[in-house]
Amino acid sequence: MSKNYALVWDLDAIYSGGSGSEALLEALAETTKEIASFKQAVRTWDIPSGSADVSEFLLLINQNAEIAKQLMNAAAFLECLSSADTRDLRAVELSGGVYQQLSELETIENEWHEKFTLISDDVWTSLLQENGLNEIAFVLNEARDNRKKKGTRDEETVISALNVDGYRGWSDHYDTIVATIRVPVTIDGEDKEVSAGQALNLLSHPDRAVRVAVFEAYGKAWQEKSQLFSDTLNHLAGFRLAVYRTRKWDNVLSEPLAINRLDEKTLAIMWEVIEKHKATFVDFFKSESPTFRY
Repeated sequence: MSKNYALVWDLDAIYSGGSGSEALLEALAETTKEIASFKQAVRTWDIPSGSADVSEFLLLINQNAEIAKQLMNAAAFLECLSSADTRDLRAVELSGGVYQQLSELETIENEWHEKFTLISDDVWTSLLQENGLNEIAFVLNEARDNRKKKGTRDEETVISALNVDGYRGWSDHYDTIVATIRVPVTIDGEDKEVSAGQALNLLSHPDRAVRVAVFEAYGKAWQEKSQLFSDTLNHLAGFRLAVYRTRKWDNVLSEPLAINRLDEKTLAIMWEVIEKHKATFVDFFKSESPTFRY
């Protein structure tokens, strides 16, 4: 038995109406209000100095989680829309607004997490033992530790604001370039042009001749835009290094290690193993073994 699937997602289960969805607009408007409320709550939250009532802390945690969930849901929805139809400029426009809201949320979180760092270790430990907070202690401890490694509140506010046109902007620019890629292919005697994603799917085509032709055309299509991609990646790296200088980080691995919750010593051991055994794979790829086929 075989089953045919649509080439685009059915997203109405999330927000009906695509990028013109009234429900989506209402949700984003409501989130704007919730962000303002969360900001005020964070600023009026008193730093615990002893035996403290955790109810307000719990409310902040839940409020933060709900806002983040709503924004990430909207961001994923709009990303799917623009991926399914690269000409959906409304989706791109709304996505920019969502990432602006995420930047605002990050600024508030930085201010909130800064208060975490001002709580004494004894009080903090006691706080996490209340009302089931021990179940999310890892996340809260991580937020506290990461905030200690960052810059001042003003520096982090500027970084969060610039992220919209820095990390996010250049990442979106990369996606825009990818959206323009068209790969010429021949399927069942019919010549057509497909997107980069559709071409990638064709690398699993049952006919090896098709896979070979698509592989070569796919590589050529990307190579034609190599200068644009290299500029984009260089600016992404440049922005990252500027952020590191602001935070006075002298190790370029600081952030990726923290994001991946990885110790640098562990990473070094992993690469040592790769270096030790990579010759086996290099020899395999260089060989004319009939088992190596794309």
